[in-house]
Amino acid sequence: IASRDLSVQLAALDCVGVWKLESVRPVVAQISADKSASAALRAATIQSLTQLGGAASLKTLSEIAAGSDDENVRASAVIGLIPLNAAK
Repeated sequence: IASRDLSVQLAALDCVGVWKLESVRPVVAQISADKSASAALRAATIQSLTQLGGAASLKTLSEIAAGSDDENVRASAVIGLIPLNAAK
């Protein structure tokens, strides 16, 4: 995730979600809220948080969805909330 290469970052974020790497959650959440991060990177963090699931992801994605972010980022967060809300 710390790489400067976007393709490496995206691949790492995919692994975070698929492998349920809880130890990386704080970094993923921080990037997801970073308005200076690229839209592609933020979308990947939202996907990772969705895959990680749980109350922490629900909270972070809800904050993004209700925030003043770019419309596409908010929409990604709303989409990410669907399976999390269904799991409640």
